[in-house]
Amino acid sequence: MESVDQDSNSSRDNVQSDHVTGVVSYKGKNGYIWKSEEPNKALRTPKHNIIIKLPSLKPAASRLGNSPDVGEIWNLLFDNETLNEIVLRTNEKLEIVRSTHKSSNTTDYKNTNLIEIRAFIGLLMLTSIFRSNHENMHYFQIRVQAIPYSEQ
Repeated sequence: MESVDQDSNSSRDNVQSDHVTGVVSYKGKNGYIWKSEEPNKALRTPKHNIIIKLPSLKPAASRLGNSPDVGEIWNLLFDNETLNEIVLRTNEKLEIVRSTHKSSNTTDYKNTNLIEIRAFIGLLMLTSIFRSNHENMHYFQIRVQAIPYSEQ
């Protein structure tokens, strides 16, 4: 019961009322003060609050239309040139690792390819969507398979 009283007291600390004008103001967590009354319309709008250009899609994204394919969206995020560069640099790093770690098993550090990099980035995106970055991949696979295909 005491914690409820403490919470209500802390919320009262964030609310201030001007008894002369009747304006109630609220103090946000970041210290910004919000007023319950809208600002005076007769005053000029500050320059930094004027929106000159409305937000819109980039030209490449707008060319996709209203119902783009998943592959088209993927290609906007990761074009082939970028992915090929990732493959090249990964294989260079693997070559360095192979030369320093003389492993008896030759399959430990095979070169990667475009398909593997795409699959890896896709898995990274899925784990972030499901917020399962530290989850065992076996359980993650079961969770993903439980989702109907239309929702994936």
